[in-house]
Amino acid sequence: MNIKVGDKVVRMLAGTIPMPLVVTDVTDKLIICGDYTFDKLTGAEIDDYFGFGPPPKYTCSVLRYTN
Repeated sequence: MNIKVGDKVVRMLAGTIPMPLVVTDVTDKLIICGDYTFDKLTGAEIDDYFGFGPPPKYTCSVLRYTN
């Protein structure tokens, strides 16, 4: 994905509930949308408190690119 700051994306909670977000930062490995962090390769939400992340971990949501 060629995501950049300001792009519109959708966080899909449990694969069914859409939550529109705007990209606030991008690193080599992460896409950051305010308080939410996603793996750049898989789109999996990363949350250390809950132990969420890209495989082999579980995640509660996945990022979809809409631009």
